[in-house]
Amino acid sequence: MINLYQWYYKNIWPLKNKSVLVNYKHKNVLVKAPIWTWKSFLFFDWPLFWLYKYSDRTIINQDSKNWTIQILFSVDNNYFLIIRNITRSKTWKDSTKSSLYEIISDKNLIDYLDNFSKIIDFKDNDILTLLKFNQIWINDLTQDFKQESILQNNLNDLLPPKEVAITTIFLPQNSENIFEMIPSQRVNILKKIFWILWIDEAKKIIDEEKLKIYWELKSIENTTSYMGKISEILRKISLINFDIIKIKELDIFLSDFELIDYKKLNLDKLTNLNIDFNPIFEILKNKNNKFVDLENKLKNIDEKIKLEKSYIKKLSENLKNIEKQLLEVKDIPEEVTKLENKIKNIDKDILKLENKYNNLDVEYEKALKNNNQLENLNKEMEKIKNEMIKLKSKKTFLENKFSDNILNEIKNLENRLFDLNKQLEQFLDIKYENFYFENKTISSLEELKELILYIENEWKNYAKNITELKNEIKELTNNILNLEKNKKIKWNYFCKKISWNCPFIEEILNKFDNSFEIIEKQKQIMINKKKLLEEKLNKNIEKRNNLANWWKKNNINDIKTKLEKIQKIQVETLEIQTKLKNYKDKQNEILHNKWQLNQILDDLENYNKNILDIETQINKLNNKDYKVIFNDYNLYKKLKENKENMLKNLNQYSSKIKESIKLKTEKDQILNNLSEKKTLLNELEKEKNNLILKYKEIENIKNLAISDEKKLLNLKELVTIYNNVLDEYNNNKLKIIKIRKKYKILKDLSNIFWKELVIYVFSDYLKSLEELINYFISDIVNFMLHIQLDEKWESLEIFVEDELWKRNVNSLSGWQKTALRIWWILAISKLQNNKMLFLDETINNFDQESIWLLANKIKEFVGEQNIKFYMITHSEILQQTNIWDEIINLKIN
Repeated sequence: MINLYQWYYKNIWPLKNKSVLVNYKHKNVLVKAPIWTWKSFLFFDWPLFWLYKYSDRTIINQDSKNWTIQILFSVDNNYFLIIRNITRSKTWKDSTKSSLYEIISDKNLIDYLDNFSKIIDFKDNDILTLLKFNQIWINDLTQDFKQESILQNNLNDLLPPKEVAITTIFLPQNSENIFEMIPSQRVNILKKIFWILWIDEAKKIIDEEKLKIYWELKSIENTTSYMGKISEILRKISLINFDIIKIKELDIFLSDFELIDYKKLNLDKLTNLNIDFNPIFEILKNKNNKFVDLENKLKNIDEKIKLEKSYIKKLSENLKNIEKQLLEVKDIPEEVTKLENKIKNIDKDILKLENKYNNLDVEYEKALKNNNQLENLNKEMEKIKNEMIKLKSKKTFLENKFSDNILNEIKNLENRLFDLNKQLEQFLDIKYENFYFENKTISSLEELKELILYIENEWKNYAKNITELKNEIKELTNNILNLEKNKKIKWNYFCKKISWNCPFIEEILNKFDNSFEIIEKQKQIMINKKKLLEEKLNKNIEKRNNLANWWKKNNINDIKTKLEKIQKIQVETLEIQTKLKNYKDKQNEILHNKWQLNQILDDLENYNKNILDIETQINKLNNKDYKVIFNDYNLYKKLKENKENMLKNLNQYSSKIKESIKLKTEKDQILNNLSEKKTLLNELEKEKNNLILKYKEIENIKNLAISDEKKLLNLKELVTIYNNVLDEYNNNKLKIIKIRKKYKILKDLSNIFWKELVIYVFSDYLKSLEELINYFISDIVNFMLHIQLDEKWESLEIFVEDELWKRNVNSLSGWQKTALRIWWILAISKLQNNKMLFLDETINNFDQESIWLLANKIKEFVGEQNIKFYMITHSEILQQTNIWDEIINLKIN
């Protein structure tokens, strides 16, 4: 089945110097536009011209110079692209040149189609350019069709007939209406729409269906399984005995089976078993309610006991915590006395230090300043010593660097460079003008190298192409031989009445077999392709030979050897020049190093003088003793810090003493609460024991009720299964009758001639078509449509019937014919499972109520079919309905 995805138009009326890209999404789309715009061209005239090169109106824009139509579509999941380029001669006659491409469907193509959000987009890039840009594989099939007419004929074989497309996919505003045709024309249209079954395929389908029904009939005629199921269910029901309840209906039912052998039951005489289980379940429920109430009371008491125990446990834990805290603060008064004595001793030590110095802080600052001076002098001396070490190292390095070997190396390198230049002059005597190739003259060594490399690559490409072309030609030759082996199959039909092949039907059957023409067409395509490949192969061989002759004529192998030697000399020359430059730079460096060495010796002498001065200053500062001041100051600070910590601890002990008094009060309250809760717990335990005694008294009745409830549920399930099996058996009997009738019909059909068989299949389509149309129009009109094929299968009568009379369809009003025309195309589209549908200006004479009914039916149809649906209309009512996924307001900018 055909499916459209993208259309591209350039300079097609009325697009003057403009392009438009149309993307068909899977949605319901309404197109609204002013009168005398291009909506019908966009969805009807242009697509039909692309499909069949058919149009009643001018396609191109007269004011433009070139015109193009491109469309991406699929047929039975095979994807194609058609490009039609239109040109105009001096006589103003249109000429079309078409191209056909096959597209490989993969993830790239799916992603490409999903990227387009707009349905109508004005873009310059055509479909072919976009496909190549998105790296989608495209195979050009145009070369297989030498003439435009041959390509169009192959397209006609690929696509549905034009009459089918106009009747089942497109419904233009002025298209031919089947209800206004003569009966014989209607048959021809329907033949092209529904003639999808070949004779042998039709008979094969019927035979397969007959065999399928035969085995289905055999399988359902066997009632042994029903007998076994019913017997087993009755046996299980008879084994159920109740302790408390009594079911009267069950006893009466079972009394009929006491003396009957279950294996000899008559299923046709059995009736359904009907028991009202609700009152019986209610009796058991009342028996169990007393026990449930008692259980609830026990449950409530258990919860209360659990709650009281939890509260008692919590109180006991709180009591333990308080006693533990009281134990921790027991020794605090003794600790307070010890702390106070320690503080007195610290105060004495602090007073001694304060009496030793007039001002300890000032003395400490002087000692600290002296210590900082010593540290700075030591750091400066260390820095000078490090600098002296670096200078001595540099001095040694410079002394070792002096060498006379550099001058000898420079002389040797200059001699080698002179020899290489002489060798290079011997190889540079190549005459470049002799290497003339493809209208190009060589004028330099680099151009000659590039030319040799280019020719080597071309040689490799031609060799590769020759191998590939030979393989393709070999494969095509094998395929042509295989096609020759296929012989034309002769069709025949064995007639039981004459016990031989029917002489009348053979010719008719064989005329539908076009396998010989298909094989010949495929063979001719392969022969043409092989011829083109052979021509291409000869051209490649000729070009490769030309390259070989040029190579040999110009002795390129020797030239390549010379070029390699030249390159080797140039590389060595460059390396020597680099070394020579480095050595000459070093020669200049020696003089600079001698000057640096003298400077280093002067710096070392100055550093030795600085070290002597610093050592003198350090000795003066070390004569004063500041260590005692540092020790006394640190001791003073430590004593102050210890005293502050002890005072803090003393404050904390005071807080804990107050807290212990509060804990004793809480302990007394918890002891009182514990006594009250234990008394309440004892009372609840006594009440629980009394309830347990009552529980044991009625537990036996409860167990019997539970047992009867389980048995009752089992019985209910068995009764349901019994009734279901019996109903299934009775339904199966009706099914057997229907299948036997159907089997007889198929058996008769399998033995008749081809015409009757086809008429039967064709009539079946007509019946389905009639039913679908009547279903669609049932909410809009009060009549039924009838489609009737005459006995000779030559004309198709269409008439309508209501409560009063039958009449010809031509007697209907204009809007009624329009309604029928819409539902006719929807019904055919549903039968053929089309992927898309386009309707144009179809409801101009509908009233408001009919339009709403039409909208609801269209929404239901499109939802069931899951198709692309596009409608063009001026109706404001239809534009306001909620069936559209998108509304396009078509304009020309």
